[in-house]
Amino acid sequence: MKSLLACSLAAVILFSTNPASAKTYGGFSVRDTFKLKVASVTSTKQTGLAGVPAASPIPAGIPSFKKGKVISFRIAAKGKLTARGGINIPFAHDTNDVNEYNKSSGTTVNITHNAEIEKKRREAVAGTMSFFITDASGAETVYYTVVYKLK
Repeated sequence: MKSLLACSLAAVILFSTNPASAKTYGGFSVRDTFKLKVASVTSTKQTGLAGVPAASPIPAGIPSFKKGKVISFRIAAKGKLTARGGINIPFAHDTNDVNEYNKSSGTTVNITHNAEIEKKRREAVAGTMSFFITDASGAETVYYTVVYKLK
């Protein structure tokens, strides 16, 4: 009985760690890692729908990276895109060339996180991370937008 149990346990471990059976998310597997460099950073603030977007510091609640920073990404459970500095964006869907990640939260102050990672042969080659805050807590809605271009 003990040997049957040991064989069963060994089979479960073998099959659960078999790379051929690992689920992928747009070609990336859980625990895959890759690095991309911040090529440009744009941060704007706009007051009201008719307002003109103007350069603005990156607001609180948005991950802050400087141009030239190399970001180490990791694919977490369920395909979630993660990195230090507050990146934790669920996998949404993929195409042949791009994986898309999206997260939105809040009501009066809504924060949206989007990322598109361009890929070639299962390798990340470039991308864009966009963060949006819509703050409707005051007399006029304020819109913050932060966009990182990655290479």
